[in-house]
Amino acid sequence: MLLKFFRRPLPIVLTSIIILAIGLWVKTFITETTVPFYFDSIQMPFYRMVMGWLPNNLLLNTIITFALSLIIGLWLLGLNSKHIIIKQRTYIPTLVYIIIATSILPLQRINPAVFAAFFFIPSINHLLSIYQNPNVLDHLYRSGFYIGIASLFYAPASLFLVGLLIAATVIKSTNAKEFLAPIGGFLTPWFFYIFILYILNNTSTIPDLLTINFKTEAELNLEWRQFIPIGFFAMLLLITGLFVADSIGHEKINVRKFFTVFFWYTVTGVATLVLLPTVSYEIAYILAIPLAFQFSYYFSYAKGKFWSELLFSMVIALAIISQFLY
Repeated sequence: MLLKFFRRPLPIVLTSIIILAIGLWVKTFITETTVPFYFDSIQMPFYRMVMGWLPNNLLLNTIITFALSLIIGLWLLGLNSKHIIIKQRTYIPTLVYIIIATSILPLQRINPAVFAAFFFIPSINHLLSIYQNPNVLDHLYRSGFYIGIASLFYAPASLFLVGLLIAATVIKSTNAKEFLAPIGGFLTPWFFYIFILYILNNTSTIPDLLTINFKTEAELNLEWRQFIPIGFFAMLLLITGLFVADSIGHEKINVRKFFTVFFWYTVTGVATLVLLPTVSYEIAYILAIPLAFQFSYYFSYAKGKFWSELLFSMVIALAIISQFLY
């Protein structure tokens, strides 16, 4: 059975995940085609800077995006090992992240959300680190700081500061200083960016930058059959969410708090997708982080072997089938 195989913490499992990930990107590597997005012309400063550094080479940019996606997926394992979010040692979070983030082929291209997602990992790491830690202010400041950097790549990432503030109160009752620390961290990279613009006498561009990045209408450009993976993952979100809500009461306090954090990050991501016209399905690179842990918890602990095996097999099958839907 597929789930039984991927549950095992063996090198062959990790190797299989990497091979599967490469397989899911083969079509993009070979065809070297790309779907236009709004962020090709509307770019936040850090993303514009990176794109200016990179050569105009589609294959190279695709390889960079793939490498970043794989690094983020593997980084989740380190996050899990440090904070013991899922007690069972497993590589499933990496597999789930890669599938959710990149099963939609148009996402297999360089984009600002994948850079933002890269900085979300240390942000979440510092957020979870405030649990029973006396150095709360430093961790909260750093958590907000990384979201601030992420927002300079991908403007909608700034809304996750709200999720961070809510999540911080879930892990630990915060006072005024602890509430302001992540806000100060978030504003720090923006302060230096605005300061540089001030030196260059170019601060007048900031309102236009924010307006165009938050109000531009993004087009999905998907046919009906291409919404099948999105619909399936939405169904899986509901199933696994109900399972986590029913089972989490038996876990330790820190695990309960951590999954509540992931819940608020998921809510923030969905709200961002719904409320901001600029946001398209590229936000999957960020949303896949909390969902990877939620789905993995279900696949690691679900007692009904038939349904968990079936749903997991459908995840793998859909990832493969998706390559022929575009």
